[in-house]
Amino acid sequence: SIGFSLDGEMSGADTIMVSVDEAERCILRDQMADARATPENDLQVDVTCVDVTSEIINGDTWHQITFKRRVDTTDARDLSLRKPKHLIWAIGSGTAVQPNQHLGTERGDKGLVDFLVLPPEPSTPEDESS
Repeated sequence: SIGFSLDGEMSGADTIMVSVDEAERCILRDQMADARATPENDLQVDVTCVDVTSEIINGDTWHQITFKRRVDTTDARDLSLRKPKHLIWAIGSGTAVQPNQHLGTERGDKGLVDFLVLPPEPSTPEDESS
């Protein structure tokens, strides 16, 4: 899961549970955590899968999932991203249908992220030689 939080905590976080099914299809669940517990599904789904790619690293399958969501969704159960929010994450196991909760060490807080500022483009060797 990935989420947006006012203070880096799970309670009150606007989360997106991300998984991939056996057919390599992206499954997203728009959720809200009212407490430090399993988030509840949001009735208004405001997130869309754009792409999913898979790679096997050291025998484990890893998925990169690209999704999109409006900065302001007008959904009372989504946080506006007009001002910086903490980007939180958690990695669990299980399947797309039956996900398991993450372990205590498999979660974190990236810190405050300004979603209105695009990250700089990575430099290439050609850029550095000019």
